[in-house]
Amino acid sequence: MNIRTKLSIQFTLIVATLLAVFSISVYYFSGVYRKNDFYDRLQSRAKTTAKLLLDVEEVDAALMKIIDQNSFMLFSERVIIYAENGNLKYCSDEFFDPGIKIPPKLVREIKGNGLLEFEEGKRECVGVLYESNGNNFILFASAFDKFGLAKLNNLKWVLIIGFFIALPVTILSSLFYTKRALNPIKKIVSQADSISGSNLSLRLEEGKGKDELAQLAATFNKMLTRIETAFAMQKSFVSNASHELRTPLTAISGEIEVCLRKSRENEEYQKTLSSIQEEIHDLSHLTNGLLTLSSTSGDFFHGPVTKIRIDELIITIREEMLRINPSFIVLINFENEPESETDMSIMGNDPLLRIAFSNIVDNACKYSPNRQVKIIIRFSKGRINITFSDEGIGISPADIHRIFDPFYRSNSVSGISGHGIGLSLVRNIIRLHSGEINVRSEPEIGTSVIVIFPSIS
Repeated sequence: MNIRTKLSIQFTLIVATLLAVFSISVYYFSGVYRKNDFYDRLQSRAKTTAKLLLDVEEVDAALMKIIDQNSFMLFSERVIIYAENGNLKYCSDEFFDPGIKIPPKLVREIKGNGLLEFEEGKRECVGVLYESNGNNFILFASAFDKFGLAKLNNLKWVLIIGFFIALPVTILSSLFYTKRALNPIKKIVSQADSISGSNLSLRLEEGKGKDELAQLAATFNKMLTRIETAFAMQKSFVSNASHELRTPLTAISGEIEVCLRKSRENEEYQKTLSSIQEEIHDLSHLTNGLLTLSSTSGDFFHGPVTKIRIDELIITIREEMLRINPSFIVLINFENEPESETDMSIMGNDPLLRIAFSNIVDNACKYSPNRQVKIIIRFSKGRINITFSDEGIGISPADIHRIFDPFYRSNSVSGISGHGIGLSLVRNIIRLHSGEINVRSEPEIGTSVIVIFPSIS
Protein backbone atom coordinates (compact mmCIF):
# COMPACT_ATOMS: atom_id res chain seq x y z
CA MET A 1 0.00 0.00 0.00
CA ASN A 2 1.54 3.31 -1.05
CA ILE A 3 1.64 6.47 1.04
CA ARG A 4 -1.09 8.17 -0.97
CA THR A 5 -3.56 5.36 -0.27
CA LYS A 6 -2.59 5.26 3.42
CA LEU A 7 -3.03 9.01 3.81
CA SER A 8 -6.37 8.92 1.96
CA ILE A 9 -7.67 6.12 4.20
CA GLN A 10 -6.46 7.86 7.36
CA PHE A 11 -7.93 11.20 6.29
CA THR A 12 -11.26 9.56 5.37
CA LEU A 13 -11.42 7.70 8.70
CA ILE A 14 -10.69 10.89 10.64
CA VAL A 15 -13.31 12.92 8.78
CA ALA A 16 -15.86 10.06 8.96
CA THR A 17 -15.29 9.77 12.71
CA LEU A 18 -15.71 13.50 13.18
CA LEU A 19 -18.87 13.53 11.07
CA ALA A 20 -20.29 10.55 12.98
CA VAL A 21 -19.51 12.13 16.36
CA PHE A 22 -20.95 15.43 15.19
CA SER A 23 -24.14 13.83 13.83
CA ILE A 24 -24.70 11.70 16.92
CA SER A 25 -24.09 14.73 19.16
CA VAL A 26 -26.53 16.87 17.19
CA TYR A 27 -29.20 14.14 17.28
CA TYR A 28 -28.65 13.42 20.99
CA PHE A 29 -28.76 17.04 22.16
CA SER A 30 -31.71 17.78 19.87
CA GLY A 31 -33.55 14.87 21.50
CA VAL A 32 -32.70 16.14 24.98
CA TYR A 33 -33.84 19.66 24.04
CA ARG A 34 -37.13 18.33 22.58
CA LYS A 35 -37.88 16.31 25.70
CA ASN A 36 -37.08 19.13 28.14
CA ASP A 37 -39.08 21.60 26.05
CA PHE A 38 -42.08 19.23 25.92
CA TYR A 39 -41.96 18.63 29.67
CA ASP A 40 -41.92 22.40 30.22
CA ARG A 41 -44.97 22.80 28.00
CA LEU A 42 -46.81 20.01 29.86
CA GLN A 43 -45.98 21.61 33.20
CA SER A 44 -47.18 25.00 31.90
CA ARG A 45 -50.46 23.46 30.65
CA ALA A 46 -51.06 21.74 33.98
CA LYS A 47 -50.42 24.89 36.02
CA THR A 48 -52.53 27.09 33.68
CA THR A 49 -55.46 24.69 33.96
CA ALA A 50 -55.13 24.47 37.76
CA LYS A 51 -54.90 28.24 38.13
CA LEU A 52 -58.08 28.83 36.12
CA LEU A 53 -60.00 26.04 37.78
CA LEU A 54 -58.89 26.46 41.38
CA ASP A 55 -58.12 30.16 41.69
CA VAL A 56 -60.91 31.66 39.54
CA GLU A 57 -64.31 31.22 41.19
CA GLU A 58 -66.28 31.74 37.99
CA VAL A 59 -64.62 28.75 36.31
CA ASP A 60 -65.91 25.27 37.09
CA ALA A 61 -65.07 21.88 35.54
CA ALA A 62 -67.62 22.17 32.70
CA LEU A 63 -66.40 25.62 31.72
CA MET A 64 -62.79 24.44 31.98
CA LYS A 65 -63.44 21.68 29.48
CA ILE A 66 -65.00 24.18 27.09
CA ILE A 67 -61.92 26.41 27.48
CA ASP A 68 -59.61 23.43 26.84
CA GLN A 69 -61.55 22.38 23.77
CA ASN A 70 -61.33 25.88 22.28
CA SER A 71 -57.66 26.51 23.08
CA PHE A 72 -54.50 25.14 21.50
CA MET A 73 -53.92 21.66 22.91
CA LEU A 74 -51.03 19.27 22.59
CA PHE A 75 -51.62 16.08 20.65
CA SER A 76 -53.60 13.61 22.79
CA GLU A 77 -53.32 15.99 25.74
CA ARG A 78 -54.72 15.02 29.12
CA VAL A 79 -54.72 17.21 32.27
CA ILE A 80 -55.83 15.66 35.57
CA ILE A 81 -56.15 17.39 38.93
CA TYR A 82 -56.38 15.44 42.20
CA ALA A 83 -56.96 16.74 45.66
CA GLU A 84 -54.35 15.84 48.25
CA ASN A 85 -56.62 13.07 49.61
CA GLY A 86 -56.70 11.43 46.14
CA ASN A 87 -60.14 12.60 45.03
CA LEU A 88 -60.42 13.54 41.33
CA LYS A 89 -61.10 17.25 40.89
CA TYR A 90 -60.81 17.59 37.12
CA CYS A 91 -59.90 15.63 33.98
CA SER A 92 -59.77 17.09 30.48
CA ASP A 93 -60.25 13.65 28.91
CA GLU A 94 -63.89 12.61 29.00
CA PHE A 95 -62.95 8.97 28.41
CA PHE A 96 -60.75 8.84 31.53
CA ASP A 97 -61.97 6.46 34.27
CA PRO A 98 -62.58 8.62 37.37
CA GLY A 99 -62.15 5.60 39.64
CA ILE A 100 -58.43 5.34 38.89
CA LYS A 101 -56.39 6.27 41.95
CA ILE A 102 -52.89 7.74 42.02
CA PRO A 103 -50.26 5.18 42.94
CA PRO A 104 -48.95 6.03 46.45
CA LYS A 105 -45.36 5.88 45.18
CA LEU A 106 -46.04 8.69 42.68
CA VAL A 107 -47.73 10.79 45.39
CA ARG A 108 -44.67 10.45 47.65
CA GLU A 109 -42.22 11.38 44.89
CA ILE A 110 -44.26 14.39 43.77
CA LYS A 111 -44.66 15.65 47.34
CA GLY A 112 -40.97 15.11 48.00
CA ASN A 113 -39.61 16.78 44.86
CA GLY A 114 -42.46 19.06 43.88
CA LEU A 115 -42.07 17.86 40.28
CA LEU A 116 -41.88 14.49 38.58
CA GLU A 117 -41.21 13.75 34.91
CA PHE A 118 -41.81 10.26 33.54
CA GLU A 119 -42.93 8.30 30.50
CA GLU A 120 -45.95 6.09 30.18
CA GLY A 121 -45.74 4.11 26.97
CA LYS A 122 -45.41 6.63 24.14
CA ARG A 123 -46.85 9.39 26.31
CA GLU A 124 -44.68 11.79 28.29
CA CYS A 125 -46.04 12.91 31.64
CA VAL A 126 -45.34 15.41 34.40
CA GLY A 127 -46.62 15.41 37.96
CA VAL A 128 -46.68 18.76 39.77
CA LEU A 129 -47.45 19.70 43.36
CA TYR A 130 -49.70 22.82 43.32
CA GLU A 131 -50.92 24.95 46.20
CA SER A 132 -54.19 26.93 46.08
CA ASN A 133 -55.97 28.65 48.94
CA GLY A 134 -53.94 26.72 51.53
CA ASN A 135 -54.68 23.35 49.94
CA ASN A 136 -52.29 21.09 48.04
CA PHE A 137 -53.30 19.56 44.74
CA ILE A 138 -51.51 17.06 42.52
CA LEU A 139 -51.53 17.91 38.82
CA PHE A 140 -50.86 15.47 36.02
CA ALA A 141 -50.37 16.48 32.40
CA SER A 142 -49.51 14.07 29.62
CA ALA A 143 -49.42 14.08 25.83
CA PHE A 144 -47.77 12.50 22.81
CA ASP A 145 -45.18 14.79 21.16
CA LYS A 146 -46.16 13.86 17.64
CA PHE A 147 -44.64 16.87 15.91
CA GLY A 148 -41.46 17.00 18.01
CA LEU A 149 -40.73 13.32 17.42
CA ALA A 150 -41.47 13.73 13.71
CA LYS A 151 -38.96 16.59 13.51
CA LEU A 152 -36.41 14.57 15.45
CA ASN A 153 -36.90 11.61 13.12
CA ASN A 154 -36.53 13.91 10.12
CA LEU A 155 -33.30 15.30 11.61
CA LYS A 156 -32.03 11.73 12.06
CA TRP A 157 -32.49 10.90 8.40
CA VAL A 158 -31.01 14.22 7.29
CA LEU A 159 -27.90 13.46 9.34
CA ILE A 160 -27.66 9.87 8.04
CA ILE A 161 -28.10 10.88 4.41
CA GLY A 162 -25.72 13.81 4.86
CA PHE A 163 -23.11 11.46 6.37
CA PHE A 164 -23.27 9.03 3.44
CA ILE A 165 -23.14 11.90 0.94
CA ALA A 166 -20.15 13.49 2.70
CA LEU A 167 -18.25 10.18 2.90
CA PRO A 168 -17.58 9.69 -0.86
CA VAL A 169 -16.93 13.42 -1.23
CA THR A 170 -14.33 13.10 1.53
CA ILE A 171 -12.73 10.08 -0.17
CA LEU A 172 -12.48 11.87 -3.51
CA SER A 173 -11.17 15.04 -1.86
CA SER A 174 -8.55 13.09 0.10
CA LEU A 175 -7.36 11.33 -3.07
CA PHE A 176 -7.12 14.65 -4.90
CA TYR A 177 -5.30 16.54 -2.15
CA THR A 178 -2.93 13.68 -1.24
CA LYS A 179 -1.99 13.37 -4.90
CA ARG A 180 -1.36 17.10 -5.04
CA ALA A 181 0.58 17.07 -1.76
CA LEU A 182 2.74 14.10 -2.79
CA ASN A 183 3.54 15.37 -6.28
CA PRO A 184 6.68 17.22 -5.06
CA ILE A 185 7.88 14.02 -3.36
CA LYS A 186 7.18 12.03 -6.51
CA LYS A 187 9.16 14.61 -8.46
CA ILE A 188 12.07 14.36 -6.01
CA VAL A 189 12.05 10.56 -6.25
CA SER A 190 12.04 10.74 -10.06
CA GLN A 191 14.92 13.22 -10.11
CA ALA A 192 16.92 11.28 -7.53
CA ASP A 193 16.39 8.05 -9.48
CA SER A 194 17.93 9.64 -12.58
CA ILE A 195 21.18 10.48 -10.73
CA SER A 196 23.94 7.89 -11.04
CA GLY A 197 27.71 7.72 -10.78
CA SER A 198 28.05 9.10 -14.30
CA ASN A 199 26.02 12.29 -13.69
CA LEU A 200 26.63 13.25 -10.05
CA SER A 201 26.64 16.90 -11.09
CA LEU A 202 22.83 16.83 -11.37
CA ARG A 203 20.85 18.31 -8.48
CA LEU A 204 17.29 18.18 -7.23
CA GLU A 205 15.01 21.18 -7.73
CA GLU A 206 14.66 22.98 -4.41
CA GLY A 207 12.06 25.50 -5.57
CA LYS A 208 11.43 28.74 -3.73
CA GLY A 209 9.58 27.24 -0.78
CA LYS A 210 10.86 26.90 2.79
CA ASP A 211 8.80 23.88 3.77
CA GLU A 212 10.03 20.40 4.74
CA LEU A 213 10.18 19.22 1.11
CA ALA A 214 12.43 22.13 0.15
CA GLN A 215 14.64 21.31 3.13
CA LEU A 216 14.69 17.65 2.07
CA ALA A 217 15.77 18.58 -1.48
CA ALA A 218 18.44 20.93 -0.11
CA THR A 219 19.75 18.19 2.18
CA PHE A 220 19.87 15.74 -0.74
CA ASN A 221 21.78 18.29 -2.80
CA LYS A 222 24.32 18.82 -0.02
CA MET A 223 24.76 15.06 0.25
CA LEU A 224 25.21 14.80 -3.53
CA THR A 225 27.85 17.52 -3.38
CA ARG A 226 29.75 15.57 -0.72
CA ILE A 227 29.41 12.34 -2.72
CA GLU A 228 30.55 14.07 -5.92
CA THR A 229 33.57 15.50 -4.08
CA ALA A 230 34.37 12.09 -2.60
CA PHE A 231 34.09 10.43 -6.03
CA ALA A 232 36.36 13.06 -7.57
CA MET A 233 38.89 12.67 -4.77
CA GLN A 234 38.76 8.88 -5.03
CA LYS A 235 39.25 9.05 -8.79
CA SER A 236 42.14 11.47 -8.39
CA PHE A 237 43.64 9.35 -5.60
CA VAL A 238 43.49 6.15 -7.67
CA SER A 239 44.94 7.92 -10.71
CA ASN A 240 47.77 9.54 -8.76
CA ALA A 241 48.51 6.41 -6.73
CA SER A 242 48.69 4.35 -9.92
CA HIS A 243 51.07 6.88 -11.44
CA GLU A 244 53.28 7.02 -8.36
CA LEU A 245 53.43 3.22 -8.16
CA ARG A 246 54.00 2.80 -11.88
CA THR A 247 57.11 5.05 -11.92
CA PRO A 248 59.37 2.97 -9.61
CA LEU A 249 58.03 -0.30 -11.05
CA THR A 250 58.83 0.88 -14.57
CA ALA A 251 62.31 1.94 -13.47
CA ILE A 252 62.94 -1.43 -11.80
CA SER A 253 61.66 -3.33 -14.82
CA GLY A 254 63.80 -1.23 -17.20
CA GLU A 255 66.98 -1.74 -15.22
CA ILE A 256 66.40 -5.49 -15.01
CA GLU A 257 65.80 -5.70 -18.78
CA VAL A 258 69.02 -3.77 -19.48
CA CYS A 259 70.90 -6.11 -17.16
CA LEU A 260 69.56 -9.21 -18.86
CA ARG A 261 70.46 -8.21 -22.41
CA LYS A 262 74.11 -9.29 -21.99
CA SER A 263 76.61 -10.41 -19.43
CA ARG A 264 78.18 -7.63 -17.38
CA GLU A 265 80.91 -7.10 -14.83
CA ASN A 266 80.17 -7.58 -11.14
CA GLU A 267 80.49 -3.85 -10.51
CA GLU A 268 77.78 -3.12 -13.05
CA TYR A 269 75.52 -5.73 -11.47
CA GLN A 270 76.13 -4.25 -8.03
CA LYS A 271 75.40 -0.77 -9.32
CA THR A 272 72.16 -1.97 -10.93
CA LEU A 273 71.09 -3.90 -7.82
CA SER A 274 71.85 -0.88 -5.67
CA SER A 275 69.66 1.28 -7.93
CA ILE A 276 66.87 -1.31 -7.80
CA GLN A 277 67.15 -1.44 -4.02
CA GLU A 278 66.67 2.34 -3.84
CA GLU A 279 63.61 2.11 -6.08
CA ILE A 280 62.19 -0.72 -3.94
CA HIS A 281 62.86 1.29 -0.78
CA ASP A 282 61.08 4.26 -2.33
CA LEU A 283 58.22 2.00 -3.41
CA SER A 284 57.97 0.49 0.08
CA HIS A 285 57.93 3.98 1.62
CA LEU A 286 55.17 5.05 -0.78
CA THR A 287 53.11 1.91 -0.11
CA ASN A 288 53.37 2.36 3.66
CA GLY A 289 52.34 5.98 3.27
CA LEU A 290 49.30 5.00 1.20
CA LEU A 291 48.24 2.37 3.74
CA THR A 292 48.61 4.83 6.62
CA LEU A 293 46.73 7.51 4.67
CA SER A 294 43.91 5.05 3.98
CA SER A 295 43.70 3.99 7.65
CA THR A 296 43.44 7.61 8.82
CA SER A 297 40.95 8.84 6.22
CA GLY A 298 37.88 7.90 8.26
CA ASP A 299 36.36 9.56 11.29
CA PHE A 300 37.57 6.89 13.71
CA PHE A 301 40.82 5.08 14.39
CA HIS A 302 40.75 1.70 16.11
CA GLY A 303 44.40 1.62 17.20
CA PRO A 304 45.58 1.81 20.85
CA VAL A 305 45.13 5.17 22.59
CA THR A 306 47.37 6.14 25.51
CA LYS A 307 48.37 9.20 27.50
CA ILE A 308 51.16 11.00 25.61
CA ARG A 309 53.33 13.88 26.79
CA ILE A 310 53.83 16.18 23.82
CA ASP A 311 57.14 17.61 25.07
CA GLU A 312 58.69 14.17 25.45
CA LEU A 313 57.35 13.08 22.06
CA ILE A 314 58.84 16.13 20.29
CA ILE A 315 62.26 15.56 21.93
CA THR A 316 62.19 11.88 20.91
CA ILE A 317 61.32 12.78 17.30
CA ARG A 318 64.18 15.31 17.24
CA GLU A 319 66.63 12.61 18.27
CA GLU A 320 65.29 10.17 15.65
CA MET A 321 65.42 12.74 12.84
CA LEU A 322 69.02 13.76 13.71
CA ARG A 323 70.08 10.14 13.80
CA ILE A 324 68.62 9.49 10.31
CA ASN A 325 69.65 12.88 8.86
CA PRO A 326 72.67 14.32 10.72
CA SER A 327 72.56 17.42 8.52
CA PHE A 328 69.19 18.49 9.94
CA ILE A 329 69.03 21.17 12.64
CA VAL A 330 66.05 20.87 15.00
CA LEU A 331 65.71 23.60 17.65
CA ILE A 332 63.13 23.27 20.43
CA ASN A 333 61.94 26.17 22.58
CA PHE A 334 59.41 26.00 25.44
CA GLU A 335 57.67 29.35 25.61
CA ASN A 336 56.22 28.76 29.06
CA GLU A 337 56.14 26.17 31.82
CA PRO A 338 52.99 24.06 32.21
CA GLU A 339 51.14 24.24 35.52
CA SER A 340 50.68 20.47 35.69
CA GLU A 341 51.53 17.33 33.77
CA THR A 342 48.01 17.15 32.31
CA ASP A 343 48.53 20.54 30.62
CA MET A 344 51.22 18.99 28.37
CA SER A 345 49.50 15.62 27.77
CA ILE A 346 46.90 14.36 25.30
CA MET A 347 45.18 11.04 24.69
CA GLY A 348 46.35 9.65 21.35
CA ASN A 349 48.09 7.01 19.28
CA ASP A 350 51.86 7.27 19.65
CA PRO A 351 52.92 5.74 16.25
CA LEU A 352 50.55 8.01 14.31
CA LEU A 353 51.66 11.17 16.11
CA ARG A 354 55.29 10.21 15.45
CA ILE A 355 54.48 9.92 11.73
CA ALA A 356 52.73 13.31 11.71
CA PHE A 357 55.46 15.26 13.55
CA SER A 358 58.24 13.49 11.64
CA ASN A 359 56.65 14.49 8.33
CA ILE A 360 56.39 18.14 9.42
CA VAL A 361 60.00 18.24 10.63
CA ASP A 362 61.25 16.40 7.54
CA ASN A 363 59.45 18.80 5.17
CA ALA A 364 60.71 21.88 7.06
CA CYS A 365 64.34 20.73 6.92
CA LYS A 366 64.14 19.27 3.41
CA TYR A 367 62.78 22.45 1.81
CA SER A 368 65.10 24.82 3.74
CA PRO A 369 68.58 25.68 2.46
CA ASN A 370 69.93 25.70 6.02
CA ARG A 371 68.18 22.39 6.88
CA GLN A 372 66.81 23.99 10.04
CA VAL A 373 63.43 23.99 11.79
CA LYS A 374 62.47 25.86 14.96
CA ILE A 375 59.83 24.26 17.20
CA ILE A 376 58.04 26.48 19.73
CA ILE A 377 55.79 24.78 22.29
CA ARG A 378 53.24 26.78 24.30
CA PHE A 379 51.11 25.32 27.08
CA SER A 380 47.84 26.75 28.35
CA LYS A 381 44.98 25.31 30.31
CA GLY A 382 43.11 23.09 27.88
CA ARG A 383 45.35 23.72 24.83
CA ILE A 384 48.79 22.76 23.53
CA ASN A 385 50.14 24.91 20.71
CA ILE A 386 53.11 23.66 18.62
CA THR A 387 54.64 25.85 15.89
CA PHE A 388 57.12 24.46 13.33
CA SER A 389 58.94 27.30 11.50
CA ASP A 390 61.53 27.17 8.72
CA GLU A 391 63.33 29.65 6.47
CA GLY A 392 62.80 27.66 3.29
CA ILE A 393 61.46 28.30 -0.16
CA GLY A 394 57.93 28.94 1.10
CA ILE A 395 54.63 28.20 -0.58
CA SER A 396 52.94 30.43 -3.14
CA PRO A 397 49.40 31.70 -2.48
CA ALA A 398 48.20 29.71 -5.51
CA ASP A 399 49.46 26.45 -4.00
CA ILE A 400 48.80 26.85 -0.28
CA HIS A 401 45.11 25.90 -0.45
CA ARG A 402 46.03 22.57 -2.13
CA ILE A 403 48.95 21.43 0.02
CA PHE A 404 46.74 18.97 1.91
CA ASP A 405 45.46 17.29 -1.29
CA PRO A 406 46.93 13.79 -1.75
CA PHE A 407 49.75 13.61 -4.32
CA TYR A 408 49.71 17.35 -4.96
CA ARG A 409 53.22 18.86 -5.37
CA SER A 410 54.06 22.40 -6.35
CA ASN A 411 56.24 23.03 -9.39
CA SER A 412 58.72 24.81 -7.11
CA VAL A 413 59.67 21.50 -5.43
CA SER A 414 59.85 19.33 -8.54
CA GLY A 415 63.57 18.79 -8.03
CA ILE A 416 63.13 17.46 -4.46
CA SER A 417 62.12 13.83 -3.85
CA GLY A 418 58.65 13.15 -2.49
CA HIS A 419 55.22 11.85 -3.36
CA GLY A 420 52.87 14.53 -2.00
CA ILE A 421 51.11 12.40 0.60
CA GLY A 422 52.92 13.63 3.72
CA LEU A 423 50.77 16.66 4.56
CA SER A 424 47.55 14.79 3.69
CA LEU A 425 48.59 12.16 6.19
CA VAL A 426 49.52 14.79 8.77
CA ARG A 427 46.13 16.52 8.48
CA ASN A 428 44.23 13.23 8.88
CA ILE A 429 46.23 12.26 11.96
CA ILE A 430 45.77 15.68 13.58
CA ARG A 431 42.02 15.55 12.95
CA LEU A 432 41.77 12.05 14.43
CA HIS A 433 43.20 13.52 17.63
CA SER A 434 40.63 16.38 17.65
CA GLY A 435 43.38 18.85 16.76
CA GLU A 436 43.75 21.74 14.33
CA ILE A 437 46.45 22.41 11.75
CA ASN A 438 47.10 25.73 10.00
CA VAL A 439 49.83 26.80 7.58
CA ARG A 440 51.21 30.30 7.04
CA SER A 441 53.83 30.83 4.37
CA GLU A 442 55.57 33.47 2.26
CA PRO A 443 57.67 32.55 -0.81
CA GLU A 444 61.43 32.83 -0.23
CA ILE A 445 60.84 33.74 3.45
CA GLY A 446 59.62 30.56 5.07
CA THR A 447 56.71 28.52 6.32
CA SER A 448 55.07 28.05 9.72
CA VAL A 449 52.91 25.03 10.54
CA ILE A 450 50.78 25.51 13.66
CA VAL A 451 49.30 22.44 15.35
CA ILE A 452 46.87 22.81 18.27
CA PHE A 453 45.70 19.93 20.50
CA PRO A 454 43.22 19.92 23.37
CA SER A 455 45.09 18.79 26.48
CA ILE A 456 43.75 16.30 29.02
CA SER A 457 43.07 19.13 31.47
